Amino acid sequence: MQTQRPAGHVDAVKAYTVSTFGRIARAPGWFKNLTGPAQTGQVQAQDALEGRSTPTMPVVRISALANTPGDKASVTLFDTLKGSPIMGNRNLEGNEQSLESSSQDIRLDEMGQGVDAGKRMDQKRIVTELLPMAESALAGWFPKAYNQLALIHVAGSRGTRTGGDWVIPLASDTNFDRIAVNRILAPSYNRHLVIDGPGFAGNNGAGLGSVDSGDVWTLDHIDYLALLLNVLDVPLQPVIIPGDRAAMDKPIKAVLFLTPAQMNQFTTQNSGRTWADMVKMAYARKSSMSEPHPLFDGEPGLWKGILIKEMPVNYVVGWNPGDTTRIVTEADRYTGTESDQTVNGSLGSSYQVERALLMGGQALGFLEGGLKSNGYWFELKRRKYDYDRGNAIGGFTCMGMQKLRFTPQAANGQLEPTDHGVIVVDSVVKKISL
Repeated sequence: MQTQRPAGHVDAVKAYTVSTFGRIARAPGWFKNLTGPAQTGQVQAQDALEGRSTPTMPVVRISALANTPGDKASVTLFDTLKGSPIMGNRNLEGNEQSLESSSQDIRLDEMGQGVDAGKRMDQKRIVTELLPMAESALAGWFPKAYNQLALIHVAGSRGTRTGGDWVIPLASDTNFDRIAVNRILAPSYNRHLVIDGPGFAGNNGAGLGSVDSGDVWTLDHIDYLALLLNVLDVPLQPVIIPGDRAAMDKPIKAVLFLTPAQMNQFTTQNSGRTWADMVKMAYARKSSMSEPHPLFDGEPGLWKGILIKEMPVNYVVGWNPGDTTRIVTEADRYTGTESDQTVNGSLGSSYQVERALLMGGQALGFLEGGLKSNGYWFELKRRKYDYDRGNAIGGFTCMGMQKLRFTPQAANGQLEPTDHGVIVVDSVVKKISL
């Protein structure tokens, strides 16, 4: 008997799912390029068992729940040992240090989107096949949603920009918290900088209340950040890219993502000569790798160990003068309590504030869970309606993410909530409009 697989057969549906899943997984984007490959090898056995990707990249993918029950996973950070050596015949017993740690739970939930591909007469009126077009639309929508959610979590704010390609609503939307799955954490006090002339505001995030048109990116700020990364009490982990032969001797301290407007400000200074040198250094680093990495695509710059890239998305976390965002003030730095902060209302309607991201390793935890019906974390379903005259298609994924934040011991001995892998930097840009 001839084997047949009619439309709607379980194997056919699975093939559609795998095809669309593959297109989503390969889709270019900010989020995908920050995630390392899965762990392998005996040294990384625990990470491999728990389904974690390379911990030296900014995004850590955790797939421990891909095939097991549960809707959350725990991530734990152990603080580094800081005690002095025990010398000679002095007793080590009784003088051991304790392992200090803090942990964070990340939840996941199902996210879906659907497209009505129309009825028979809708298809009759046009040449294009509507159902494949609907599938393509879903394959483009999901990476957009992932990228935007990752950006919002890492930035610590949705901002107030709308329009364009934004599919994640403003924080004021009644569905926002459910869409985010995990709470959006405002930048910790010690990871929030605001440009103030040639330097940075002394009161960190509260500096948004006094920004002016001169608070723009310059080479001085990059120089300062390169130095800061060497002296932080709780440093960012360097970004170690697979195949980077220079990673041990000259590590990439962090990746700085500038918005298009910030990048334009920075690269046009000195007639672009300094930027051209940075691009050459980044290209030389890329050429030395055993396998080029997409983080080096798009002509980034490299300066004093910081890889500088333009945010490869046409959405930006930013605010207009008079808008409000959440910060942690100096008075609350050890509790992490958030407060409202208004962007300087006298800045003028010709200007806006935009947020750059300085990312090290393990900035964001991404948790994926398998859908019980097919074992993948993405599923595609086709459905007929109205006496089989109409077609609809739905996509579903099971995931959750959150910026990684732990509570290590600061230099003064106090425990301080600290964003583990990202420093945000706010600056003023000139508004561009037609």
